Amino acid sequence: MRLATLRYFRRTNAYSQRGSTAKGISALALIAVALSGCASNNQATTYASGDPVSLQHVCVLLNPDVFDGDFVSSLQIALLVRGISSGLFRQGTEPATCSTSLSYSAQVNVTGSSMSWPVIDLVLSQQGRVVASVHYESHSSKGSQRPVQKLSALIEKITLPQTDTREP
Repeated sequence: MRLATLRYFRRTNAYSQRGSTAKGISALALIAVALSGCASNNQATTYASGDPVSLQHVCVLLNPDVFDGDFVSSLQIALLVRGISSGLFRQGTEPATCSTSLSYSAQVNVTGSSMSWPVIDLVLSQQGRVVASVHYESHSSKGSQRPVQKLSALIEKITLPQTDTREP
C-alpha cells in the first residue's frame, strides 16, 4: 500500500510540474507577443518601386510645401555619401543638361526644438519619366534615426553606389 501511494504521488507531482511548466511557457509566450506588438509600433515601413539607378549627378527639385529645416542639406549629404553630386533647383528652372531629377515630399513634425519626418517620399525621374521611388512611414512618435541616416537608407533603395573609376 505504501509503495502504491508513493508511485501515485510521484505520478501526480510529475503531471502537476508539467502543467506549471506549460503554464509558465504560455505566460512567457503572451508576454513576448505583447512586447513584440509594442516593438513593432516603433518600426517604420518602407516601400520602393523601380530598379535602383546608377548616376553621378542629380538635380534636386526644391519643394516649397515642405518645411526645410535641415531636410534638404541632409538629403544632399545622403546623396554625397552614395557618391552622387547634386544641385538644387526650383521646378521649371533646372538646366536642360539635367537628365535626372529627384523630387521629394515630407511630413514634418516639430516638437520643441526637435524635428522629425515621419513620412518621406522620394521620386527619381530621368528625362521626365519616373524610374524609381521610395516611400517611408514611421509608426513611432519618436524619430529613431538622424535625418542623414534615414535619408541615406532611402537613397540606397533607389540608387546604385558609385565607384571611383579614376586611374591611380
